[in-house]
Amino acid sequence: MYCEQCGTKNESGLAFCINCGAKLIQATSVPIEPEPVKSAEETKQLCPVCQVAYAPGSQFCENCGHALGQPSGQVAKATQAAEPISRQTLKQQAPAQHKRLWWLVGGIAVIGVAVGAGLYLNQPASQSVKQPTSTSSKKTTSAFKQSVNAAEAALAQDDYDTALEAYNQAWTTGTQTQQQSIKAKRSGLQVLKDSQALADQSDYQGVIDKIEDSGLLTKKGNVAYQPLQKLYKTAKAQVTSEKPLWGMSQSSELSSFMDSWGSTMHQSYQEYTDVDSVDMYGTQLPAALLSGDLKTEVDGQIVQINWSDDGTSESGYQIVAAYSDANTADYGAKHFYLFAIDNGQPKVLITMQNQGNNNHSIEFKETENQTLKNRFAEIVNDSTD
Repeated sequence: MYCEQCGTKNESGLAFCINCGAKLIQATSVPIEPEPVKSAEETKQLCPVCQVAYAPGSQFCENCGHALGQPSGQVAKATQAAEPISRQTLKQQAPAQHKRLWWLVGGIAVIGVAVGAGLYLNQPASQSVKQPTSTSSKKTTSAFKQSVNAAEAALAQDDYDTALEAYNQAWTTGTQTQQQSIKAKRSGLQVLKDSQALADQSDYQGVIDKIEDSGLLTKKGNVAYQPLQKLYKTAKAQVTSEKPLWGMSQSSELSSFMDSWGSTMHQSYQEYTDVDSVDMYGTQLPAALLSGDLKTEVDGQIVQINWSDDGTSESGYQIVAAYSDANTADYGAKHFYLFAIDNGQPKVLITMQNQGNNNHSIEFKETENQTLKNRFAEIVNDSTD
């Protein structure tokens, strides 16, 4: 029988054409006239993808490269079902599919690398860093404790110099928190060492000033409290026992000089003491200054003054004499003098203040009269010869 599709003659009993694979219609009583043989151009079939004709027996489409090896029946079905696709559309689809695939593969690769790197860096690195830190911290703590223990052992033996050295060593090895725990002890022992050095040089007034400035005389809990108290009392006794800078003979010399000098200045001066004051524009001087009712200001600075019979009794300005012409001078021309010794140096202070101020103080300055200044210095210095 002949295939109605391609006209090829097939043996009887076959269900499909041996040439094109089309289903054969069994012969009836009426013979079917065979169709004329088609030329090679006419027998070409269409590619199911791009709809371009191809020669029978071709394995791939010459236009789009589609594989043409499927059975004829399947090709026919694909040809009928497939919607024609242009070459441009095919080219656009293929790269897009490849791009999506590469993006997916690339993204998975990046995530994998990131996760792997994180696991590698975090676990081994943290272990390698923590171990040295822990070891270093233990070594630091051990060295600090050893030095502190050495310092405490030295304190138990009243060996303050060795204790200070041990605390200094602990300071260099300790953390900030550890340093704070020994700061007060270390500072107290340093003041003690410095004060002892001054005492070794017979600078007892320096010892007194050093200890007083430290504020440790009231710090009973400090390790240096007791030795500082002892050293302070010793220094005070030495200062008090020194040859006095002022006495009855010096007081008499100054009185004689003030009489003669006052006459030269056409002024009349009278001597006053800590128990005998003069009315200076309504203020009793020097009583108001010694009692603290009014502050004593020298060259703009508030200072401490004390009345002294020998010039060495207390720190600050030691007042050994006071003179004024307030009872005889006119208003606005009154003078009040304080003769003081400051750290062994004689000073003559003068005020002519006739009203109060915001500081509630009497303002003094050193006299500019060289004759008065020099004579007082001579009287004080003669007492030490």
